[in-house]
Amino acid sequence: ISYSQAINTASSEGAKILWDDAARVPYFKYSKNGQSHQVWFESKYSLEHKLDIVKEYNIGGIALWRVGLEDAGVWDVMERRVTAIK
Repeated sequence: ISYSQAINTASSEGAKILWDDAARVPYFKYSKNGQSHQVWFESKYSLEHKLDIVKEYNIGGIALWRVGLEDAGVWDVMERRVTAIK
């Protein structure tokens, strides 16, 4: 699901968005119709942590999956932290 779908679902289900320190990503849990759900998703904050790893290990590049479904704030992070090689 997209970032906005995750945020909207958390809101509509009354779920608190939590942070997993080990995976460094946000997530939430909720129950609906007797079934438990967990939703893990990326945010501009989780991207910051991933870019720290890129820098630490001198990784040559990154890739994004399904552009358009992300937290709009990732583009500010990308602009500050990633240099495109042309």
